[in-house]
Amino acid sequence: MATGVGLHIAENGCAAAIVRANGKSHFVLREPVLHMSDEGDAALGGEAPPGHNHTITGFVAAVGDPAGITVDDGAAYRAEDLFATALFCLIDLSAEYLSGPTEFFATHPARWPEQQVRALREALDYLGLRSVALIGENELPDVPADDSADRARACAESAARAALATVLDTPAGTTPPDPITTENATLDTIVMPAVPDPATQ
Repeated sequence: MATGVGLHIAENGCAAAIVRANGKSHFVLREPVLHMSDEGDAALGGEAPPGHNHTITGFVAAVGDPAGITVDDGAAYRAEDLFATALFCLIDLSAEYLSGPTEFFATHPARWPEQQVRALREALDYLGLRSVALIGENELPDVPADDSADRARACAESAARAALATVLDTPAGTTPPDPITTENATLDTIVMPAVPDPATQ
């Protein structure tokens, strides 16, 4: 069955909305906090899982900032890579609700200049998430203008409905699920690239 997934990351919350062609929907809600392990594993929101001893916040507002986000007084990482990692976590948390042809739409703030959108696009591509389409919040209907806690859910749901409409508009949207499993990425992206230290350049 065709499925649309909408992803929204903001400073007030993260949400994934999964909407199926039969009208059923499911939501995954998390705080905009990344917990990272030394091996590069990531978890989004909640308490840090065992072994995830680096907690990172503030990456949403820093997308596009060349200084990056310093983690535990150590290396700095590009905020767009952290943002893309949070989107990856949301997709992973949504996986059990997916079936059939699926489209993923991830929102970004309408005020973001092209440079920030491009930076996030490159980070998503690096993680092997080339199939995730980016859409401005201003392109979505039925999204509240205020910054309430319900806004993340509303943005994700609107993006999911747009994604579902897209997949239903293709021949794949009317065909049964394909049982063949495919690999998402061909690159080894275990290690997130650090921002170069300007003092060493």
